[in-house]
Amino acid sequence: MPITEADREDHVALGVNGIFAVVPKDRPAFAPVLAAVPSLVEGFNRDEATFKPEAFAAARERRFEPFIGGTSVALSAATGNAREVETARRTALTPPPAVAEDATRYGPEIRDRFRSLEGPGPRRAFIESASPTAMAALLVADGSLAELSDDEADRARELAMPAFHAIRTGAAGAHPKRPTLEGGLIVTGTDNAAATAQAGAAMTRFRERVAGVERDEAALKSLVAFIAAALEVDQGTALERVVAAS
Repeated sequence: MPITEADREDHVALGVNGIFAVVPKDRPAFAPVLAAVPSLVEGFNRDEATFKPEAFAAARERRFEPFIGGTSVALSAATGNAREVETARRTALTPPPAVAEDATRYGPEIRDRFRSLEGPGPRRAFIESASPTAMAALLVADGSLAELSDDEADRARELAMPAFHAIRTGAAGAHPKRPTLEGGLIVTGTDNAAATAQAGAAMTRFRERVAGVERDEAALKSLVAFIAAALEVDQGTALERVVAAS
């Protein structure tokens, strides 16, 4: 069965034997794969139409070598990018020194108060209004000390990253609390909501990087499945071929 190719706005779709691969155009890691597509499609389809089955089996192996090599390069590049994103994530979730010091000092009290809350509503409200110190205290040991659920821990991390970033970059100092009739005229400390909003752009870029890693993973899995279908091997064997080509 010949390889089909569809050139879309943001990706190239390849198909063979009912299995499809998606090669992103906007992810630099996949440039070597895209470069190998034209000769693969043209050569594979011509060989299939020309050679007898026995000869074609050997010919398609040769045709796929550059494509497998490009996929191997993409895997290495995507893995390196994922490591960088994970390092950035760990940095973003590391409390600034002053916050970490306060979280260590007041952490047991904060966690005891959180654990005393009954029902998801009050627990969620506590997380939503938590100060950077409280968030740091809740997230010790990935939230296990505070007995956070997975959803609660995810939300705490989502709020903690921009809050910590605002303090680390000095945005917190630029947004002191403002006096209000409701909240009081004599106020001290930081307007966490305003400081966090300023840090929002950086967090948006970080989330885009995380989404990029997820796209890379999906694309690479589709490429391995495509290679396996074209060469009529199992996906584990196809992956071994990709890894060995590095």
